[in-house]
Amino acid sequence: MLVPEGRPRTNWPLISWAHGTVGIADPCAPSHMANLGFDFWADHLHAFLEAGFAVAATDYIGLGTPGDHTYMSAVDQGNAVADIVPAVRRLNPYLSETWFAVGHSQGGAAVLSTTRAGANGSLPAGLAATVAIAPGNSVENAPKTVIDGTDTDPYAPLLDMYVLIGAAAADPAVRIESVLSTEGRQAVDVLRRDKCLVDYFAENSHKPGANAFIDNSGALADLVPRLRAYGNPDNQPTNGPVLVVTGDADTVVPTPGTLSLIEHLRQQGSHIDVLILKGQDHIEPVANSLCRQLEYLTQHGAPSFSPRTYAKCP
Repeated sequence: MLVPEGRPRTNWPLISWAHGTVGIADPCAPSHMANLGFDFWADHLHAFLEAGFAVAATDYIGLGTPGDHTYMSAVDQGNAVADIVPAVRRLNPYLSETWFAVGHSQGGAAVLSTTRAGANGSLPAGLAATVAIAPGNSVENAPKTVIDGTDTDPYAPLLDMYVLIGAAAADPAVRIESVLSTEGRQAVDVLRRDKCLVDYFAENSHKPGANAFIDNSGALADLVPRLRAYGNPDNQPTNGPVLVVTGDADTVVPTPGTLSLIEHLRQQGSHIDVLILKGQDHIEPVANSLCRQLEYLTQHGAPSFSPRTYAKCP
């Protein structure tokens, strides 16, 4: 939990932060890292603190705890973002009953599911608005779009392996070995043990490629409905006001998939506001939409922000 300096004049509004992909091994848990995974996330959360928000940051289920991390599980991630709120309230008496969910990438998908984490799929008590930045989606495509060459992003095979490992942890009927090559099975062992996403950035080391998978058409067809039910954040409508932010040059979570996600949620009656940032990739919108994020939270019940934050926004 992160709080602004000093004592609040009134209780601090609370953001439940949902982090993006860090890996699936226990050492990858953001709470084990000073920057909570990546510097650009740390900078973003610092901006929220400057604006007068307290921030609660979950690790998600299976990160830093026994068992595999259920990466991209809509239910598990959504619940984790919601469940940390009453937990931190027991630790700090200066938190408002109003709270907000903000997440990036994997976390963007998580916060969409958080809007259904109340009783019987309802909006959790006190959740006033949600911001999903570059939300993960279309998990049923793992790993077939890598195998057929549709998805050529260099990190796509790695992310698809995370999806398969997480889905297998949640559903024993998901048999990932049926679509993994020898190289893929070896990579899974490393990912489960200690290799984190940041390691691939820092070392510029060899990442799993398309050869990690085998084109087993029967097994791939069986995976599609299981992965869709497991991880898609648009399996049901969202509740409450939601802002989706994406760059139109995102290849990690490809923009066309995000636009389809938005359309599908709207077709189900969801209240979705959208900000598309021209020429921006997967990471740039986190910082470059900060002022719009703050404005959106203000529109939905957050108090006015500090002069320092206003000075940074037009």
